[in-house]
Amino acid sequence: MKTTHIILYDVTFHIPGDQRSKDAPGHGYSARTETCTKLEEFDNIEDLSNRMIAMRENKTKFRVFKAEELAVDFITTTSLKAKE
Repeated sequence: MKTTHIILYDVTFHIPGDQRSKDAPGHGYSARTETCTKLEEFDNIEDLSNRMIAMRENKTKFRVFKAEELAVDFITTTSLKAKE
């Protein structure tokens, strides 16, 4: 199984409202700010370390995980029986 390291961090972005929401409040799509979690995968420690240093310098909060890829087997069974 392949072992890798991942970094998770949040990214916040602004979505401007449409003109209709500006002209007629309560209608259209108003401006908003959203946050999503991003994931970056690293196969070697050197790249991971360099990325963590850069994120720390930018004051980006992050979490680091060691992950192992899992094999997934799907088993489907079908059985028939007489109606009672």
